[in-house]
Amino acid sequence: MIDSMLFLARAEQPAAAIERQRFALPALVEQLCDYFEGVAEERGIQLLDETEGELFGDPEMIRRALANLLANALRYGASDSPVRIVSGGSGVGWRSVSVINLG
Repeated sequence: MIDSMLFLARAEQPAAAIERQRFALPALVEQLCDYFEGVAEERGIQLLDETEGELFGDPEMIRRALANLLANALRYGASDSPVRIVSGGSGVGWRSVSVINLG
């Protein structure tokens, strides 16, 4: 709850709140997979980390967005099917990140 309140407070002043930095995407995704592992196991869902490379942005905002996508994939996705977290380059200076599942 405190995290949500801090997020909302930062959202009210977006220019001052964004803390961009270079960070390893696979390390962030690994932390999220560890966090959601119990829920995934209960539903018979395997989390597949297929990410690579670095991002330049606010790691906390990226973590929050990916956590939301993973939570939705686990909640609404088909049981016994994998959830894939995939990254790829989409041009110089750009990287896409996708959460893919059946459901």
